[in-house]
Amino acid sequence: MNLSNYTLEEIEDGCLENLAQSQSVLQDANNFCIELFRRALDGESNEAWTAMYRGLETWVTLQVRLFCYKFSVTNENPDFFVNISFFRYWRALRGQFNEKINDFEHSILFLRRVIRSVIVDHQRKHPIDKELVDNMFAHEPQEPIQELLEVIYQIIDDEKDRLHVHCRLVQRLKPRDIVELYPEHWSSNQLRVDWQRIRRHLRRNPQIRELFNIDNDD
Repeated sequence: MNLSNYTLEEIEDGCLENLAQSQSVLQDANNFCIELFRRALDGESNEAWTAMYRGLETWVTLQVRLFCYKFSVTNENPDFFVNISFFRYWRALRGQFNEKINDFEHSILFLRRVIRSVIVDHQRKHPIDKELVDNMFAHEPQEPIQELLEVIYQIIDDEKDRLHVHCRLVQRLKPRDIVELYPEHWSSNQLRVDWQRIRRHLRRNPQIRELFNIDNDD
């Protein structure tokens, strides 16, 4: 599919439409997005770069939150890492996109590696005293959520289930955002099934029943 004669507006619309239809941004090779990236990075078009940034900003922000949770605690706003990640991605591929990138999935995996390196590099240069924070996320949950999490984490020892609870209660992510962040862990249906199982397990626990005033007959 030759897209070289398409206008930038048509390319951007095609890229955004296909991204919106995908359950995960990594699932489908996307010719429109590849063409947009090529114009932004090989063609060094400011307009194409702005369109690319706009199309991926939400996904990159979600990735930043994921990596902050997995690797380190930082006191920086997620936007800080988003901006640096885009800059490093641009610097690494400027004028070399066609040489270094094979397809759309490859371009996104490359961006994920850039995001991870930005956060890890920052943590090495600006270590945080982990005694000052209670979790592995970029912000602390507020009361009474922190009290609830402490009880839940005593009950749930499975890391995947803990991550699920963290996404729901701390990050306040919608189910579709959780699935987009962790396609390797959950489909939409599996996420729903797991959440029902977690809730049933918690409701049987005496501490949770007391905390929420749940009658034994419920």
